[in-house]
Amino acid sequence: MSEDIPRVDPETHEPLRLATPDELAALREAIARGEARRRDGEAVPAFEGAYVTDDGSRAYPIVEGVPVFLVDERIERR
Repeated sequence: MSEDIPRVDPETHEPLRLATPDELAALREAIARGEARRRDGEAVPAFEGAYVTDDGSRAYPIVEGVPVFLVDERIERR
């Protein structure tokens, strides 16, 4: 995906941005502690990046190089 295309949350239309390495580490730690999970309740697959909201409450993972912008598969912090 071209970086010059604005990305928004498909449900709320809130802007999304590429997560920093520190944000990815914090997200993975929150998942491990059970403080973040997929919206549909399924296990979070391995991911190499994510697009996040500014407040970090929602993330759309990048799996095998492909951003997954499906609302049910987004990662939400509790």
